[in-house]
Amino acid sequence: MAGTRQNPAASTSASTAATATSSSDERDLFKCPIFDGDNFPIWQRKVKTYLAVKSLVKCIETPLPNNATQEQKQEYVQAAAILSGHVADDIYNHIINDANIYDAFAIWKELKNDHASRIRRNGSRRSFYNPQLHHYRSDFKEKTVPDGNSNQ
Repeated sequence: MAGTRQNPAASTSASTAATATSSSDERDLFKCPIFDGDNFPIWQRKVKTYLAVKSLVKCIETPLPNNATQEQKQEYVQAAAILSGHVADDIYNHIINDANIYDAFAIWKELKNDHASRIRRNGSRRSFYNPQLHHYRSDFKEKTVPDGNSNQ
């Protein structure tokens, strides 16, 4: 009798362990960063991958059809919830409103219009420190500008 009780319990604990492992794997697989206004291109690719895992990429690539089924509408709501849950509060307040709260395509389009264009505008103003150029300029100054201690 004791042997028969252990087998079902072992089977139950094995399935519980398998469920815990798979949900743990899903948590690791489905990590998606919060967009805080910085580095939109990277966030965009990561959230697109996240939506692909959930089979929801179509929701940000094409508008919801007029004759959408209830299931399709639910997919767009789910994608909109993912997008709105993965942006910082200030971005949420700026982008998401009553008109687009359930429309993943409209939210995505607004995010792209606002933040991708900001990257393009700021990209032309960026300057990066080049240590080799700095060394060249310093060396050039030393050779061309006489200092007060030289015997010229």
